Amino acid sequence: MEKVILVKDGKAKYVFGVDEKVEIRDDKIITDNFIIGDLNSSNTTIFRTTKELPIGFYGDKFMFDGNKFTKRADWDETLLDI
Repeated sequence: MEKVILVKDGKAKYVFGVDEKVEIRDDKIITDNFIIGDLNSSNTTIFRTTKELPIGFYGDKFMFDGNKFTKRADWDETLLDI
């Protein structure tokens, strides 16, 4: 299934279905359900892809280069225990 992935500094931040509204502006990103204030048109890359998400996907946990996902070496699993 095709999806839209928002990437900042190589880190996969958010994933949306292609039928979800994702509007990138100079100062923020607006989606159907929320506004992302720390991502914008100058610091975010948008990829449309059919790549499967890795098992255990969580925003920031994986790097994405437009072709493949790689788990970050510095990812701390205890961050999910909060």
